Amino acid sequence: GQSGLVVCAVGLDWPLGTQGAAAQSFCLLIVFPLLFFCAEASGKRGLSDPGRPVPFVFTAYAVGALSISGLPGLSGFTSQGMALKAVEENLPLWTLLRCAAIAAFLGVGLKASWYVFLNGEGKTPETPRCKILALGVAAALCLLIGLWPALLYGLLPQPADIEPFALSA
Repeated sequence: GQSGLVVCAVGLDWPLGTQGAAAQSFCLLIVFPLLFFCAEASGKRGLSDPGRPVPFVFTAYAVGALSISGLPGLSGFTSQGMALKAVEENLPLWTLLRCAAIAAFLGVGLKASWYVFLNGEGKTPETPRCKILALGVAAALCLLIGLWPALLYGLLPQPADIEPFALSA
């Protein structure tokens, strides 16, 4: 899904497409580890296990899952917007990429969160505080990039002339 968005954007070989691919790749380098570490830190304990920081881990996971789905105000929205803007002239490709974002939400946001957090099977040792801190930093980066996209756009090789929160072109 999300890697396909990067491949499509690079394949267009348009400046905005390659910039969008670079931005999306950068955001995925934050979101994918966040999701995997949250899943590992949960240990499929369920949300009600006393003495465990699972509600925080679940919140960080939700930020990552919604970010990869392209929710406004999170890093995925900022980076996906560039690639989608590059392909908006090609309606079938644009529709396919939007469907991939919906599939990411259904797969990562709903299905995986149910299996990882909500069915409450299994126990694991206490999650180290350094891992909890790393999850918090990654989730904060998703929020920071989503709310201030200029931080991400400033890291790109070429200037990005796009406003992700604009209602129209």
